[in-house]
Formats: sequence, C-alpha cells, structure tokens
Amino acid sequence: MNDRLLNWIGLHSTLEGRHIQDMLITINSCFQENAPTPIVNLLKVKDTKYNLRGTNKLSLLKVRSTKHGLRSFRYFAAKTWNALPDSIMVS
Repeated sequence: MNDRLLNWIGLHSTLEGRHIQDMLITINSCFQENAPTPIVNLLKVKDTKYNLRGTNKLSLLKVRSTKHGLRSFRYFAAKTWNALPDSIMVS
C-alpha cells in the first residue's frame, strides 16, 4: 500500500519516499496527540464552519520564497497531507 500511495503522490525515489512517509507518520502522530509539542505547533488544522470533504485538513501558509517557503516542513507537510485521499485518513 505504501508504494501505491507514494506513486500516487508522485514520488519515485526510495530515499525520498521514505522521508515523505516519515513526515506523514509524524503528522498522523500529531492528530493522535503522540507528537512533541514543538512539532504540533508547526501544523495548523484548517478551521471552517462548513462541512467540507475530509477531516483533519491542514492550512497552507502563504510563502514568499522557494527555499524557506515551499521547501519548509510546515508548507510541504500540509500540502502532502491534504493531497492524500480521505479513504486512508486516520483520525
């Protein structure tokens, strides 16, 4: 199943895929309240009054640069987590 998800996200490198997998496991730990507080503070759950598709969607921060914005843990983790299908989300 991991290989299928990594291919769905567009990852082909084994090392890169392992890093993404570790990141997604860390995010899931945040939702399970098993992660350290500094990591939990990096992520922000999207608040909305509407009943949208999926739960535990993360807010994407506005970024100003590629190096410190698009490649940051906060942005990349939220974008990757939100890209996962709802059928595999664990809350």
